Amino acid sequence: MHMWRRVLPNLITSVRIPAAFSIVPLLCMDLQQWDAMLTQEVGMILAFVVMVIAWLTDWADGAVARSKYGEVTEFGKWFDPVCDSIFHLLAFLAFFLNGWMPLLFLVIVAIRETESYAYRILMWLYGLELGARRSGKQKTVIYVVVQLSVVLAYIAFPYAGMSYRTIWWITLPIFASTVGVATWSGMDYACHGHREVQKARREWWVL
Repeated sequence: MHMWRRVLPNLITSVRIPAAFSIVPLLCMDLQQWDAMLTQEVGMILAFVVMVIAWLTDWADGAVARSKYGEVTEFGKWFDPVCDSIFHLLAFLAFFLNGWMPLLFLVIVAIRETESYAYRILMWLYGLELGARRSGKQKTVIYVVVQLSVVLAYIAFPYAGMSYRTIWWITLPIFASTVGVATWSGMDYACHGHREVQKARREWWVL
């Protein structure tokens, strides 16, 4: 029972990995080569459902880990944000490949996601831990809302007579604000990590 409590939250978290790798083909590939019924619209609807399921697991794994049925583990503290980042990056990659998101925005998001792990590793070398910060949680919420909203826009807006080009211009400010939040969150993690590392260095020097 004890082992199950440690494993269950991470099993829920792991659902986001296959979900992440399904987003790109659902949004970008010509699904009709497998089935004539699988149009691009069907692919976007399936991608939307996968996103909802993925982000439900993001809530559920933490809730289970903190409940009597689970347990917060050191592995889970690393595994959960890694799965989050994989899902974020592949979803935004699919948006870029579809022509929905500018390359510059994708690059900035990718830098922000990898930068936080660079600081996690650096702090780990000093025996420190870079835990979740409020800015990171706020960034995650923004990512979820934006990803779901953009996919929903490309599903629904064409029924209102809007072209994909019009939708692109409508969603561009949304992506810009997302990049702004990601940059702010990255700076917050970088500043916090730098302060903790410098503090650890001073303590080592005193010793």
